Amino acid sequence: MKALAGLVLAAGWVVLGRSIFFGTYDVGAIDDLEAGGRFAANFAVFWPFMLGTVIVGGVVVAALFPRPATAVPVLVTAVMCTLFAIWVRIQDFMFTAFPSVPLGASLLVIFGTAAAALAAVAVLAGVLGRRDASARVDAGHPGGRSDSYGPE
Repeated sequence: MKALAGLVLAAGWVVLGRSIFFGTYDVGAIDDLEAGGRFAANFAVFWPFMLGTVIVGGVVVAALFPRPATAVPVLVTAVMCTLFAIWVRIQDFMFTAFPSVPLGASLLVIFGTAAAALAAVAVLAGVLGRRDASARVDAGHPGGRSDSYGPE
C-alpha cells in the first residue's frame, strides 16, 4: 500500500514538474515580469520544486522497500506536496507567463491527496497489525509475558 502511495505521489510530482518546466509558456508575459517577479517565481516555485524533487525521490525509493516504518514519511511527504501544490496554485502572477502551471498544481493536489490517503491506510494497517500481533503473542503465554522461554 505504501509503495502504491509513493508511486502515486511520484506521478503527481512529475505532472507538476512537467507543467512547470516543459509546459506552455508565453515569452511576452515572461518579459513583462519585472526582475522582482522573476525572482519571486524562482524563490516561490522553481527552487522549492527542485528541493522537493530530491525529497520526493528519496521517500519514493524508501517506500519501495518492505519496511513498514517508511509509511509515515510517505504520508508526511504527500501532505507536504499537496500543500506545496496549493501554494503554487495561489501564485497567480505566474499564470499568464506559464498557463499550464494551474492544471499541473491542481493535478498534484489530487494525486497528493490520494497518496496521503493510501499512506494513512498503510500507517493504520501497520499500527493495527502490530497491535493484533502483540495481542496474539501475549494471549499464548501465561501472565501475558511473551519473553519467557522456560517455566516461570
